[in-house]
Amino acid sequence: MTTRCLPALCPVGLASWLLAAWGLALGATLGPLDTVRDGTEKVLAILSDPALKAPEKKELRRKTVLDAVDSCFNWPDIAQRSLGIHWRKRTDAERTEFTAVYTELIRDTYLTKIGNYSGEKVRYESEKVDGNYARGLVQIVTKQNTDIPG
Repeated sequence: MTTRCLPALCPVGLASWLLAAWGLALGATLGPLDTVRDGTEKVLAILSDPALKAPEKKELRRKTVLDAVDSCFNWPDIAQRSLGIHWRKRTDAERTEFTAVYTELIRDTYLTKIGNYSGEKVRYESEKVDGNYARGLVQIVTKQNTDIPG
């Protein structure tokens, strides 16, 4: 089993959707909710870093966030799960190409969503373990203390 996480931060619940859609590979040392929390805290620290807020640091901030996201997402597994039974029908070259294109789509979507971050909080709600897989469920809460639908 590999330790992977899905950062749970985005104003409109993208990560919550990903959690519900694919679940998490259960890490050996962290439970599902702690894994989600760890990834979220990495991204929040980057977004909150005053040294990365200046406009001229935009590209460095983007790269730093992507590095954190890439360390948390298991892109090949996510791509395979998104195709479901159709994955088996693909050649190795098609799988590689799909994984690359799909990864970029999700990364770009994720970056767009977290680019809108303005201090929302993350409430860690529950976790569910099913064999080697687990889901950590979260809720994004606005500054006005309103839950954002996931």
